[in-house]
Amino acid sequence: MDTTVLIPAWNAEAYIERALGSIHEDVAVLLIDDFSSDRTVERAQSVGLKKLRILRPSRKECLGLVRQTALDAVETPYAVWLDADDAFLPGRIERTIAPLKAGVADFVSDSQELVDGASGTFIRDLPIPDFISEDRDKVRLFERNWLPGIAHVAFRTEIGRQIGYDTKLHGGDDSDFVWRAIAAGAKFEFIHQKGYRMYAYAGSDSRNVEKQRAMVARALKKHRYSDVKNLYLRNGFSEQVTLWGLCSMALFRGEMDEASKFLKLLEPNARKTLEVLEPAGPYLVLEAWRFAFTEGTLSLLNDRWTEALP
Repeated sequence: MDTTVLIPAWNAEAYIERALGSIHEDVAVLLIDDFSSDRTVERAQSVGLKKLRILRPSRKECLGLVRQTALDAVETPYAVWLDADDAFLPGRIERTIAPLKAGVADFVSDSQELVDGASGTFIRDLPIPDFISEDRDKVRLFERNWLPGIAHVAFRTEIGRQIGYDTKLHGGDDSDFVWRAIAAGAKFEFIHQKGYRMYAYAGSDSRNVEKQRAMVARALKKHRYSDVKNLYLRNGFSEQVTLWGLCSMALFRGEMDEASKFLKLLEPNARKTLEVLEPAGPYLVLEAWRFAFTEGTLSLLNDRWTEALP
């Protein structure tokens, strides 16, 4: 037994048995109960997993603290996250842990599928885009999250502890963890086979867009534009692609003046270019269209409606 499944849970009595029931391998399971007021713990114990441990964080605060509590308690060299309202698909643990054991990766992510939580109806597949696999250092995750389940990574425990979770973040904690891992030079591996079933619920905290944006902005502000720029260039991306990445990063940080500066640098080569900058993705639109759209969006976000309209 060399792997632990980590499950953060709060008032998850309706689906915790489903999550635990999707774990078939001989692994340890660590459930971090964030002071549930329902029967989450009792339902978890009823499944009868012999290697289930249940812990609570030191206080009721945020998801970042819950995740760090789990990280501190892991006793195996490898770990993988599972949300309490989701489920593993068969073989997921073995597939994601294999690259870690082989020493070719510190973190592993895979493709997923999205299912409606209320009805159980399949919604769509959530693949990992091909273009991101070619990005050696995964620096393009700084421009937006391209992974279907950035919170559900498998990782080497030693590296995970070196990175750690921000215990003040509730939302964006998973992205923050991955961004700091990228900045630290961690190795990532992607598996295109589906291994995870994500259930969508109307009241999910991840759908609180205002909160998510605020936490993501805070996490991104830990990284200097100059450092991220160097990561792009080190990976062989052009100056044009790099500037688009920095512009997107500035937008997610809510720094419109910085986004405008990057857009101004893009203008000479983008405003009238009638070609697709990256045919393999992610943005399969003409550069001139992309420039005009972003320029209009920036005007809109700055309440310059008359400039935004054309």
